[in-house]
Amino acid sequence: MPTLVKISFPRDPDIKFRTFFAELEEINTVAPDAQSRIEGAARNLYEKVVPTALRDRYWSLRNRIATIQVVSSEPWVPWEIMMPWDRTQPSRKGKFLCERHVFSRWLDGLEFPRKDWLESVKVVAPRGANLPGAQRELQWIRAFGRLKGFAVSEAAEFKQLLNSLRKERFDILHFSTHGRFNADYPEASALLLDDGVELRPDSLTGPAVSFGRTHPLVILNACQTGEIGFSFTRVGGWATSFLEAGASGFIGTQWSVNDEAAASFTEALYEGLNAGKTLGMAVKDARTRARRTGDPSWLAYQLYAYPNAVSRLGSS
Repeated sequence: MPTLVKISFPRDPDIKFRTFFAELEEINTVAPDAQSRIEGAARNLYEKVVPTALRDRYWSLRNRIATIQVVSSEPWVPWEIMMPWDRTQPSRKGKFLCERHVFSRWLDGLEFPRKDWLESVKVVAPRGANLPGAQRELQWIRAFGRLKGFAVSEAAEFKQLLNSLRKERFDILHFSTHGRFNADYPEASALLLDDGVELRPDSLTGPAVSFGRTHPLVILNACQTGEIGFSFTRVGGWATSFLEAGASGFIGTQWSVNDEAAASFTEALYEGLNAGKTLGMAVKDARTRARRTGDPSWLAYQLYAYPNAVSRLGSS
């Protein structure tokens, strides 16, 4: 039986969480004890954000909860990585919400588009981004598509991609490139393309909005290279733009994801969708696969979708 809980913030939380994400970015890239430091931050965040009555209620029901979905108009709170813990036994190790449960988000006021079958994938992996992991990811998707019976096409330049958004029909739109986040104006955040032109959320207005007629699943995955990270999808610019334009779901990251973890996540996600898993379970299992790389960026992934939807990928 679904339980609805409302949490309100006394003021705009974006400034507070910008700082929080900046700290996570630093922990994720330089700290030798990154996992334990993230766990500490996750426990502290849970204590500060979730009301006491709800914490008590959750703790009594945690083993009976299969799925959690957060419906919200704000993108900042990293619900996925909050870590409930037992105050009576503080030495006991807790679990992140996205680790224990199938976990997803959705935007308040939007309906869930239904999509039962995924037969084609459009991949945006510009060579000019200098991300070797992105090119390996593209090659893997091509090979998996041939094996499992779904079509794979590419678009790496702005005009080519814009034409695809306006005229083509595809079921998954998969980005693997660098991003630039604009904290003051999220709609000016950008994805790097091959011709030096950037794709921005406001590119999804006007004629390009027709891309949503097939309700594609949008995946923004990327690798970390030096100081250039993939840390812009934590804001509403991309998730909101794609979902309002008609996407059936959105998968992105809240901070930088390293090369190996990104590849592991993609492979497990596609395999799970091909096996007929729900979207929520496919993402949960993909996080688990990425975790085996030993990098804590497996926690960075977000899913905006109806978690129990089944969208089967390929013909076998």
